Amino acid sequence: MGMFRDGKVKDSLTAASFGLFIEKELVGTFRKCTGLSSKNEVIKEVKVKEGKTVVQKQPGGVTVSDVTLERGTTDSMDLYEWRMLILDGKINENRRPCSIVVYAPNEDPVARYELYDCWPAEFSGGDLDASSNDVFIEKVVLAVERMERVKP
Repeated sequence: MGMFRDGKVKDSLTAASFGLFIEKELVGTFRKCTGLSSKNEVIKEVKVKEGKTVVQKQPGGVTVSDVTLERGTTDSMDLYEWRMLILDGKINENRRPCSIVVYAPNEDPVARYELYDCWPAEFSGGDLDASSNDVFIEKVVLAVERMERVKP
């Protein structure tokens, strides 16, 4: 298969932070990102081959996971305001192309995911606890229609 390297293995990538781009504009960097995945439904078909019953698996519909991003809260209102547009019922006109760019510790981009027709399905300002020294964490969950991994 030509899509695999000919025995050349590279070291795993180390990720230090993740940039969220909405319509090619950087709106923030994040320390945690989950949900960059897609899967097919598996359809089982029973067939008879050479007189034997065989269960053959076929790919069915594709589901793309919601992407969850977390960061220390900043003074930026961009993600919150985008979420408010969705709550106001302006969903179709506020679906946006997004990108998640993964940065190495030296700040070089090492991976990129293109996310299509995204909209913020959830926004959380985090837990408030004046007795804690923890960073105030902001979380946004993006509903994603389609995802691709591309070169950074």
